[in-house]
Amino acid sequence: MDTQFEAIKGVYSDFHRSLLKKGRLPIKDTGVGFWNPSDPDELYSIFRRIGLGEKSAFLDLGSGDGIAVMIASLFTKATGIEHDPWLHEVAGDIQAKLAAKGVAGPVQFLNQDFMDHPLSGYDVVYISPDKPLWRGVEQKVKKELSGILVVHGHHFHPRDLEEVRTFMVNGNRVTAYRNKEPKQSNQKQDNQKQGRSFGHQTKR
Repeated sequence: MDTQFEAIKGVYSDFHRSLLKKGRLPIKDTGVGFWNPSDPDELYSIFRRIGLGEKSAFLDLGSGDGIAVMIASLFTKATGIEHDPWLHEVAGDIQAKLAAKGVAGPVQFLNQDFMDHPLSGYDVVYISPDKPLWRGVEQKVKKELSGILVVHGHHFHPRDLEEVRTFMVNGNRVTAYRNKEPKQSNQKQDNQKQGRSFGHQTKR
């Protein structure tokens, strides 16, 4: 896996250098957000630490040039959603280059607004947000997410999700969240307590 990761890292490094040679910075306003390259070593470390290889489906919200999705595909089935047509095309071209090297995993790239894509069916939803999540994203997560939401970065974390774990990678905060379990009524809690007490009664 490490060899495949280095191959992915190399292809993306070449792409970013090619932009600089053309006098273009590897940053872009997508119309709904702002893209700049993610650090491949950080992504690889994050996915290893959250046990992505034990999950069945990964989704990247705002996948940009596709680097997080390609690295995630080393661990599991991966999907990326990107609103910007040029970045979507770049991701597809890089996927083809990596497939020719025998590196590409199970990958799908979608060119659409991720707010229009259902989150159900994904164990891990990843986002590196550039705006507050309470502006729509958090509500969508609360309605649709059954797995975990991984937020990469110090800013723009959700307000009303349950924190599962937080760790640092290269000085950057990474936090996994899940939906809060609905509060039980007092009557239901009493019934469960009674059921547990009945379950521990000694037979005579």
